[in-house]
Amino acid sequence: MESLHRMLMRTDSAIIKRIHAEAAAIGLTPGQPKILEFLYPDLEADQKTIALNCLIEQATVGSILSHMEKKGFIERFRKAGNRRSLYVKLTKEGKNKAEEMLKVFSKVDDDASGLLDPEEKSELISLLKKVFEGVRNGGSSI
Repeated sequence: MESLHRMLMRTDSAIIKRIHAEAAAIGLTPGQPKILEFLYPDLEADQKTIALNCLIEQATVGSILSHMEKKGFIERFRKAGNRRSLYVKLTKEGKNKAEEMLKVFSKVDDDASGLLDPEEKSELISLLKKVFEGVRNGGSSI
């Protein structure tokens, strides 16, 4: 019998490989698809919030955002009353790229769950949420 961690790593690796290949085909680098998905369609967020929600180190997010800004996918701005934080939102081009990626994510999801019936897919998502919480909390009960 395969171990849980091995099956999760193999599945993650296969999915990430597919997503990176599809993202590269539409001109995106690793990290950008997560950020596009998080900000889509009209969310405005600071770098720290993006890092927390996308599970990317804050310094890495800064680098990714710089590249995205150069490509015209995002714009940065300051909110009134908050001079310290730069906020980010998608441009029209960024929304277009996000929509392309949402199609990719949907296709990968469909392929990954293609052998499951709707109830099994729902159960899998529920179980993976519990697994994630267990790992994040160091195994302590929820």
